[in-house]
Amino acid sequence: MQQSNPAFHLYQRLGFQKIDENGVYFLMEWTSNQNSLKMLNKLTSADFFPHLNQAFKIHYHSTKILDAQLILEVELIEVADYAERLAGPSKRPPFSILFRGPKDINLPQGTYQVDHDKMGTVELFLVPIMPDENGSLYESVLN
Repeated sequence: MQQSNPAFHLYQRLGFQKIDENGVYFLMEWTSNQNSLKMLNKLTSADFFPHLNQAFKIHYHSTKILDAQLILEVELIEVADYAERLAGPSKRPPFSILFRGPKDINLPQGTYQVDHDKMGTVELFLVPIMPDENGSLYESVLN
């Protein structure tokens, strides 16, 4: 793939990793994100409760710096359990998690790699919601 290809970040989100450079080209290799997806399907609110008020890291790409992958440190500030809204006997109870980040960075809605020292890495769909006086808020609803 050419280094200037605007689809570079899309390929990364699909699981391709840059493994080498050759002139103006990147050599890309696909790796499965299946472990992350399986983990996401098994996560419950109980997995997040012990990590309230702890730091998580969101990996994102800057639109201002070409091909720069950056890390935004956020804090898990809320875990809301919606077990009473359970749709069926085999379904996991829905829940939401809320992160707070710095005021000066506002990520768009999208799927991000989120890391925690003890939980590991998971891909979450994050939605920016109304910021509060302490920073930008991002919500993920899992059902």
